[in-house]
Amino acid sequence: MYDSDRGHAPIGTYLHRIGRRESPECQACKEPHETVRHVLFECRGRRTGRRALYQALKKAGVPLPTAAEESPEARLFAEPRATQGLLQFVAEANLFHDKKRIAREAEIGDVWGWDTLEEGGLGVTLEDE
Repeated sequence: MYDSDRGHAPIGTYLHRIGRRESPECQACKEPHETVRHVLFECRGRRTGRRALYQALKKAGVPLPTAAEESPEARLFAEPRATQGLLQFVAEANLFHDKKRIAREAEIGDVWGWDTLEEGGLGVTLEDE
């Protein structure tokens, strides 16, 4: 999920750098660069999730990030007690869902009529097999 040695995570700036996304911008707030630091601590579009993350960190006894910290994201990802809160944040933020890929898959489903096939709409049913 997060490579603390290199500061990589499969989000905006990294995906753009490796050619997997057209733009490095944040999908939630359109800031120019979606970085791990931005997602976890700065993104206006993820404030609600951040509140829940901070509550989970407090409950787990993990010190909250401070502005004075050089790399709070690396500290959190290295802290086992932070794992549950981070995973919940990531899941609720849909960080690893590429919206364009999802839209393409939906379009392909429409073109091929997968819904119709699944409903037996072409005269093919499970009973026929």
